[in-house]
Amino acid sequence: MSGIVRFEVRDGDRVEVLASTQELTRLTFEGDRAVAARTIEREDGPSALFEADEATGDLYLRLVRVSGGERVSLFVTMESGNTYLIVAVATLTPATSVVLAGLDVSRPDESQIGQDPELQLAASSPNDQVVSLMRSLYLDAPLVGFVRAAQRGRGMVGLLAVTQETVLSGDKLVGRVLVVRNPEDRVLPIEIEKLRTSGKRLVASGADAATVGPGQSVRVFLVEER
Repeated sequence: MSGIVRFEVRDGDRVEVLASTQELTRLTFEGDRAVAARTIEREDGPSALFEADEATGDLYLRLVRVSGGERVSLFVTMESGNTYLIVAVATLTPATSVVLAGLDVSRPDESQIGQDPELQLAASSPNDQVVSLMRSLYLDAPLVGFVRAAQRGRGMVGLLAVTQETVLSGDKLVGRVLVVRNPEDRVLPIEIEKLRTSGKRLVASGADAATVGPGQSVRVFLVEER
């Protein structure tokens, strides 16, 4: 597990979370337990497999047949009667644990939560910063500790036209959103390695799709070390 992301929610809330395409994502519910989950079954499209842990009430989620940036929605019903809409955004980042704290259900004393070493990881783990930065890039949202830089640029990478749309710069990490357009008359693959900044270590990446069709564009998300 690479880190923890915590959301405060109420009954009926919609929550977008980053879900690894390679590993399990754990959903934990403070002061509550998952008793049922439902999603749309798709034989040939993006979908999710999930299993509730009867001992803890946690929900384990695995995405199937997805590319970076694709979304899978599921409704999760809690023991308290609350229902949440979880939108899992497929990403190439390592697995993370998502904590949902229901504001309208009883849950453990906050002073005791602070003693949990896993919850302390949310504020201190570099990997958790990666997850938060990737989420901000996907949602085009601000992130505390990161500055949006005006560094737009255009160029060709192989046969693809690449425009840098967004840069979020922090002390140790830089996140970039690229718009990759295919000017050719055939489908071309998105090769992440060719889009990274020369000399910088690529920490995490994702894309709206693995390929781009003729005349079409896809977004690519990169997190690199400074």
